[in-house]
Amino acid sequence: IEWRHAFFDLHCKTIGNMPYECLQYIFHTQDWEALSGTFWLNIGVSILLRIVDGKKLPALAPNSAQLPRLVEPPPTPPKEQQAPPQQPETVAPVVVKEEEKPKEEEGTKMAIDDPPQDPAPTEIKPTSETPVPDTDNAPAAPADNAPAAPAAAPAAPAPAPAPKPVEPVDETWKDPVRFELEDAKNPDLFERHAKFLATASKIRVQHLVSPLQELAYNDPYLSYHLWVLLFPIVWATMSDPEKKTLARQSGPIVSLLSKDYHVVQAPLRPNVIQALLEAFALSTPLPKLPMELVKYLGKTYNAWHTAVKLLENYLPRVEDKDRCLDSLSELYQNL
Repeated sequence: IEWRHAFFDLHCKTIGNMPYECLQYIFHTQDWEALSGTFWLNIGVSILLRIVDGKKLPALAPNSAQLPRLVEPPPTPPKEQQAPPQQPETVAPVVVKEEEKPKEEEGTKMAIDDPPQDPAPTEIKPTSETPVPDTDNAPAAPADNAPAAPAAAPAAPAPAPAPKPVEPVDETWKDPVRFELEDAKNPDLFERHAKFLATASKIRVQHLVSPLQELAYNDPYLSYHLWVLLFPIVWATMSDPEKKTLARQSGPIVSLLSKDYHVVQAPLRPNVIQALLEAFALSTPLPKLPMELVKYLGKTYNAWHTAVKLLENYLPRVEDKDRCLDSLSELYQNL
């Protein structure tokens, strides 16, 4: 595998890194007759994946399935509705002159400084209306030597709650370098998750492309889907003159589709013609192909529905609609 990778890297240096150069090599320069019995588009997929910038961070497509957020961030109002920051109002200090000070303050100060004086005791004289206490029937006062009544014992204080032991605070999480597990038998969930996030943050596109190239090389079904996914993207990045050069009447694409050695793959599923036609049907703008060639490829390589879709898309765009309708009617009749 290492020798194959080294040879492939050396060979790709002669092809180039531009999309047009890669497609020109796949459709025109390379002769695939020696590999006609295999799904040789796996090599084309590896060539297209090689031109991807591997130093960037991988990102999900906008239509990818993603988990919803646990907490939604507060909405940010538009700039027009945002109020300007309010500046604190400065209040000028009020200066009171000594002449304008009220005299009440002096009187108040004197009243505060002087200690309070008790009023003179007033003697209360009994009158006819004031009741006089009856001293004959009043209970006798206790003697001085009489034993005093025992006082009630004070209540015992409630026992204070025992203080809770203070647990030591684990501050190891503050160290970003500490991701090694100290105890492999009982790993901590958060440490394992932090280790996973630290590893995932270092992944670049090249770490995903290399295994994907190896998988596509050994799996024709994966190569089929990757070609159908990658070709429309590469086709959209090319200029109009480059597209016309590849898809002209006698250009590289038409010349490759007209080769006789593709018949060897007719009983195979998937085959190269099916992958090429489906990728053309998903491209924008559509590569212009002869209607009779599309009809023949659809019947011979079991690509009926893809050929019908291509011809239906060609119908509003071509000038000679009768040829397109004849090919469509023949495909519908054979189906």
